[in-house]
Amino acid sequence: MKAGYEARLRARAEKEEEKRQEEERQAKEIQERHENPEAWLKKIHAQYGQTLARIHERKRLREMLPNRKSAAAQQRMKSITALASENDAGSTGSQRRRKRGDDEDTFGADDSDWAVYRTINDATNEEEEAEDHAQLEQLEQKLLEFDDQFTEEDTYAAMLSRKTRLTNTFLRGFEPKWDPEDAVQFHQLHLNVERIRVPEVSWQPIIAGIDQAGVGELCRHVLRSFDENVRGRMIQNVLVTGRYTQLPGFDMRLQSTLRSALPPHAPLSVRRASNPRFDAWRGMRQWVLEQDEVFRATSISRADYEEKGPGWFQEHGLSACVKM
Repeated sequence: MKAGYEARLRARAEKEEEKRQEEERQAKEIQERHENPEAWLKKIHAQYGQTLARIHERKRLREMLPNRKSAAAQQRMKSITALASENDAGSTGSQRRRKRGDDEDTFGADDSDWAVYRTINDATNEEEEAEDHAQLEQLEQKLLEFDDQFTEEDTYAAMLSRKTRLTNTFLRGFEPKWDPEDAVQFHQLHLNVERIRVPEVSWQPIIAGIDQAGVGELCRHVLRSFDENVRGRMIQNVLVTGRYTQLPGFDMRLQSTLRSALPPHAPLSVRRASNPRFDAWRGMRQWVLEQDEVFRATSISRADYEEKGPGWFQEHGLSACVKM
């Protein structure tokens, strides 16, 4: 009974002492604010920045821990290994002490004994994180009250809200507001960068996992296959045709790609067919009708195709392997 009564008295005395220290701290802070408001605000801003940095650092470490190859995860494993090694060594010593009749365990008597636990739980210490958030809210309340330049938009909650809103806007669009509980919105497929990546595949096929040359690289390869005189005539008559070339900006992209591979002030001219969708087909049709014998001499028969496959083609005046 007496021990319990004394424990309650000590606890009450500790609470009263903490209350007295808190009142003294608040009185001192009020005095500093009245005597030198600018220095006090600077101090509060510094504390706010330090607290915010600790929160961000703890968040960064927490995100790195699942990755076993990250520096944070490796440091944590080193600390655990060191702790296990010390425990093994300590157990051997304890056995020797027990044999001598000395069972006293002094672990924890020194604050440094707990440093390894703080190192291990540095990124997952919920208690310290809660204290930092509580301190951050207190500092924000002081800044909102005494700093005219610090507004609600500068608070940590507003910053998180902006980041979430920007992410949702990028992924989901402006309307309707993203609701993760809505089954219709959850199963929607939103397109943003895909609208750029799809046509970009023709210039960079590696985006789609295809190890082939793009349009620009093919054009540069064709130009390098001819001498300077022929190349000079070719770049003055670059014809763009085909339905795929009707994508907005195709001509400009082709011109800039070719321009980068040509000497300065080279006479480059890129023009578009009158009907890009059907001109190629109509030109081939007209060529077949007007030059039937040439067409039959340059085409591949069905028997050759079935025998030699699609990878074989016949050499003729219009083929890619003809020697000029």
